[in-house]
Amino acid sequence: SDPDYDQTTVHIPSSIWSEMTDFQHQYWAFKKVNFDTLIFAKLGKFYEMYCLDAEVGHRVLNLNFTHGGTDPNRPKQMLCVGVPQASLEGVVSKLVPLGYKVGIVEEMERSSDVKKVVGKKGS
Repeated sequence: SDPDYDQTTVHIPSSIWSEMTDFQHQYWAFKKVNFDTLIFAKLGKFYEMYCLDAEVGHRVLNLNFTHGGTDPNRPKQMLCVGVPQASLEGVVSKLVPLGYKVGIVEEMERSSDVKKVVGKKGS
């Protein structure tokens, strides 16, 4: 939304992109066009922040990093912090007055899961 914002400021080399998971592709495709926004991505009953957003969550909100996101031997793991869904509103209400833009990405059903459910009902 900033007129000086350049969405190409996020560049992921193809060698790294090819090693990423489907979720990481989705996350970075979204983050690339919302780089100036802290993103909370819903996974299960938690909202998680990744990479630089996770560092802000750790520094500003005192959130703990998850173990997988800090292991240098697991390069596919992104740095991560999270909050339970019941805490999200309180966390956002702390970030916005500090000048942070916040985005919330909701988890959607995977098409493979929908097919399984439909298949069960039709059986």
